Amino acid sequence: LATGTITSSSDLRYKQNILSINNPLQKINAMRGVYYQYKTKEFPSEGFSDKQQVGVIAQEVETVLPEVVLTDKNGFKSVDYSKIVPLLIEGIKEQQKQLDEQKSINKMLLERIEKLENK
Repeated sequence: LATGTITSSSDLRYKQNILSINNPLQKINAMRGVYYQYKTKEFPSEGFSDKQQVGVIAQEVETVLPEVVLTDKNGFKSVDYSKIVPLLIEGIKEQQKQLDEQKSINKMLLERIEKLENK
């Protein structure tokens, strides 16, 4: 369990077998963001906060992105949230592409409507 910023080596020179993320929106849509509270009484040694939290459920994320879920020696799971960021980046890009396509269609339809109205 850690809090704060943790960085990993992202230099291209360290990497091989690089593949683009396919269907990012499908993966994002398969995940669920939740509010929750820790079971502080059941797990006092963990030092959990009793305040409301926001996050994901590791077991649910594991079905979509198993590479971001870690399992400890006792079988408890955690999520490396920083590894979800590339998926979100690609998802935003895919949405932007869809928006741009929709803008083009809307522009074409408006032009056709104007032509019809001017007849």
